[in-house]
Amino acid sequence: MTQILIVGSGAREHAFVRAFLKNKQISRIFVAPGNVGMLEATKTVQLVDFKTIDELVSFTQAETIDLTLMGDASLVEAGIVDEFEKVGLRAYGPTNEASRFNQTKAHMIDLVKALKIPTAPYVKTETLLEAKAVLETLQYPIVMKLDRAKGTKEVGIYDNRTDALISVNQYYMADRHATVVMEDIMHGPEFSICSFVGIDQVLHAPVVQSNKRLYDNSVGPLTPGMGANSPIRWLNPAIIDQTIAHLIDPLLEGLVEQGTPFKGVLQTDVILTDDGPKLIEYHTNFEQTEAQVILPQLKSDLFEVITQLLDGTPTAMNWQNDNIFLGATLVAPGYPGQSQKGVPIPELPVEVEIDFEDVEERSGQFISATSGRVLTAVIQRPTMTAAQIDLSVMLDETQTELLYRHDIGKQALDAEQAGKEK
Repeated sequence: MTQILIVGSGAREHAFVRAFLKNKQISRIFVAPGNVGMLEATKTVQLVDFKTIDELVSFTQAETIDLTLMGDASLVEAGIVDEFEKVGLRAYGPTNEASRFNQTKAHMIDLVKALKIPTAPYVKTETLLEAKAVLETLQYPIVMKLDRAKGTKEVGIYDNRTDALISVNQYYMADRHATVVMEDIMHGPEFSICSFVGIDQVLHAPVVQSNKRLYDNSVGPLTPGMGANSPIRWLNPAIIDQTIAHLIDPLLEGLVEQGTPFKGVLQTDVILTDDGPKLIEYHTNFEQTEAQVILPQLKSDLFEVITQLLDGTPTAMNWQNDNIFLGATLVAPGYPGQSQKGVPIPELPVEVEIDFEDVEERSGQFISATSGRVLTAVIQRPTMTAAQIDLSVMLDETQTELLYRHDIGKQALDAEQAGKEK
């Protein structure tokens, strides 16, 4: 029988748990550290309270784990895959050097420029004086990203110089050696392609769209994600091919050429401009909401596919084509600031698949924990119209105190109702 370890704790990891559970040969799935919401489905899942690389290496050796899937980006950046591979343990995720483009925005943008991958024009600044001078020359609005943000807003959109200058002052007060990336804003619909990368082969998942703003109509503060939908039927397949050829393949080929080949899940965030698809940024795993609507579409055996990717054995992934998968993230009041702990989690219909993000259990009841991100509720329907209506009704009927958006997938809904779907 097969044993698997998943490193991470959130809804993304819960979605991986569900995908692996489809393989009846898997006897145990350990999640480190996981959350208690993952335990309700089956006794096959066990949480382990190990957080350091040394602890996880020792545990994996002692339990004879067949495959470890890396979800926690901080441990990947700390070199957990490198340490696993040193002692012959099988891990799916990038090494420290292969993930470096995700660790620092400045390095990512320099790599993208060197590889001639289309993206927004940008300027990097290294000092407050330099940043102030650059802000005088830009056309607004702009996107501003702080490299290696610590306790400050990492990404912001600024409509004018005054607001941008306030943030720049805060950045350099916190760290006078900070690197700030300022980009021209790009216009167009956004989407993501998530790719499973192995030795000498890449497999792409159905295209996904996510929503970052807290409230309906895409207003309010930015979050890591308030929901997602997939597949994207209105997107021309030629655009997908162009995105892979111009944004994904050059990155992976470039990493091989520099001696740091990538393996693991690569998420490529894209904006479709009038000049074609351009890169927003890369991530070295699914982001906060995408896995929950992509992985349930997989008809192939996930463990078998990942094993073959790591072995360099030719493989394929089969995906469903019949339904739209729509996921809404539920968050506690106060999120993304100081979130309310202890909010009861509503009971949803069994047809809603729940991936728990951060919950605790009190007297047999799940409640919101510290992060404010509670769960993703996922539904599948033949059309986006049906999915959006049904999921909103089911959530509204719970009378929950938790917050969620009703308009996830609005662009797909508009395309569907306008008859533009392929």
